[in-house]
Formats: sequence, C-alpha cells, structure tokens
Amino acid sequence: MSQSNKELIESVLRSTVGEGKYVFGMQEVLDAVKSAKLVIYSASAPHGMVSRIVEACAGSSVPSVAYEGSSMDLGRVCRRPFRISAIAIKTPGAVDVTPLLEQSAKK
Repeated sequence: MSQSNKELIESVLRSTVGEGKYVFGMQEVLDAVKSAKLVIYSASAPHGMVSRIVEACAGSSVPSVAYEGSSMDLGRVCRRPFRISAIAIKTPGAVDVTPLLEQSAKK
C-alpha cells in the first residue's frame, strides 16, 4: 500500500529538516523558488499567499504541493514551535522525493 500524500510530505519534511537545506516564510520562499527543488505550502494559508507561491513556482518550473494540514501542523512537522505557511526545499536530505514529485505532476 502506498503512502498518502500527507505522509509522504511529512517524511520528506522530517528528512529535510534533519539533514537537508530549506527556507521557510513567505518572502524567503518566494526569493528561493528559483533554487528550490520543491515548495510545500499549507492548505490553510491565505489564498492570496498560495496564489503568489503557485505562480512563482509555475514561472520557475518548480513543483508545488499543498500540505493538507494547518500552518501549525506544518510547523510541528518541521520541528518548529510556530506556524509555517510555506517551505522551499533546496536539498531534501536522504529521503527520495520522486514519489511526491510524481504525485504533484499528476495534479
């Protein structure tokens, strides 16, 4: 049985936070889109913010994925005690992000 999208995202984030390179925060993510391999944003983020992130990712051919949880949940997965609305992954660490990229390409 394959992992759900949320579980896959959480697995990628845990590995990235542990040993990869990433940035989080709206402006930081927008600035880093061109050097990112993947952008993950919270489904609970404001629509205007999500639109800006998705447009920036599309313009740079970077996949973007919605995390089906709150910004607080995304912060917890990233081991931060605060909300994270978006995170740009530059290097994911030891985990394989291919299944997640394939799922995002299907949407």
